[in-house]
Amino acid sequence: MKQPTQTDVAQAAGVSRATVSYVLNERYNSAMPISTKTKEKVLKAVQDLGYQPDARARSLRSGKTQTLGLIIPNLHNPHHWEIVEGAMQKAHQLGYEILFSSSDLESQKEENSIKALFRRSVDGIILLPTFIKLYPELLHQISELQLPVVMIGCRQIEIDCIGSIDTNATKNAVKHLEDLGHSKISFLLADENQTSGEDRLQPYFDSLAKDKKAILKNQIIRSKSTIEDAYQSSLKLLSRANRPTAIVAVNDYFALGVLRAAKDLNISIPNDLSLIGFDDVLLANYTTPRLTTVRLEAKAVGEGAVEILLNRLKNRTLAIQRKRIPAKLIIRESTAKVQS
Repeated sequence: MKQPTQTDVAQAAGVSRATVSYVLNERYNSAMPISTKTKEKVLKAVQDLGYQPDARARSLRSGKTQTLGLIIPNLHNPHHWEIVEGAMQKAHQLGYEILFSSSDLESQKEENSIKALFRRSVDGIILLPTFIKLYPELLHQISELQLPVVMIGCRQIEIDCIGSIDTNATKNAVKHLEDLGHSKISFLLADENQTSGEDRLQPYFDSLAKDKKAILKNQIIRSKSTIEDAYQSSLKLLSRANRPTAIVAVNDYFALGVLRAAKDLNISIPNDLSLIGFDDVLLANYTTPRLTTVRLEAKAVGEGAVEILLNRLKNRTLAIQRKRIPAKLIIRESTAKVQS
């Protein structure tokens, strides 16, 4: 089958071939103004026809490879795959390719992945980092490479970032449980050096009075990062004489471990134990019971990260870009009123 050409795109969009070239190579400016409507028509024609620009020719002309790097912590977490999907769709729509890598929750692999993508001459990197304590070293490494980077997860650092954590997300999850009469609520989090658990708990923790913070610390259970680890941690927690009546898991991945542990201990969810996850991965709507969870728009995060990175590539002097996408509590079947 013949591959579509720029001429085909021009005919489909109703514009000249030169206009298609200017849009795809982002060479429009005040001397060559192109309206937003025209750009949208060209990009739609590109997507509809499945047009793929010649990356080698474009690279020689522009000094860019039209390739972005993306590093995620864990290949097994469906939330991370949704971020990848969103990033790839947006990148392809805008004429870029994505090379992605996983750090496998190991700091050395994270560092090696950054260096490997740099050697592949990517134009920039989207990074979902794993370890909080390594941020200073990570940022220093990135600045040494002079490579534009967008972090997924906005923290108190001066770097372009996008996050889907609403500061009220955990607070709303806890309030939902409290409204159902729960006071013995535990939090199942990842290792404290990892980023996602702290991001999701910290805004809620910061909102508490000092005496409540002390109580909350005793309600936190730590687990390593696999479903099996979450399962084993949940078995121990739910075997206690004074076990919680509700659990907030740091992600839906961990919540699956809680579901299995509860079943093996003949603890009914939600009759004996309420459970809330984070992420709202596709599987959350198909568990038994269907999982109450905090929806984090992972695909939108991936798409937004690409847009932020391309903004930076167009203008290296832009002010720091920080974007947040609201989270939403999705109430399903895994939460219920506490049994008296």
